[in-house]
Amino acid sequence: MMCEVMSVSRSGYYKWKVTGPSKQELRKRELMERIPSTSTILSNVTEHPRSPLVGFEAIASPVGV
Repeated sequence: MMCEVMSVSRSGYYKWKVTGPSKQELRKRELMERIPSTSTILSNVTEHPRSPLVGFEAIASPVGV
């Protein structure tokens, strides 16, 4: 049933399950670990005393958070 919902053949699903991640997927994971998130970048910028964005998190944060 899951294969029908996902429009995937059973043999394709089991082949994917056994083979593990592709080279492209492994490379993508490696890059994602090395690239800092936007929130990390903004927190580093806004913590600097001479930053023009000091206090920016108060403006940018959603109401009630």
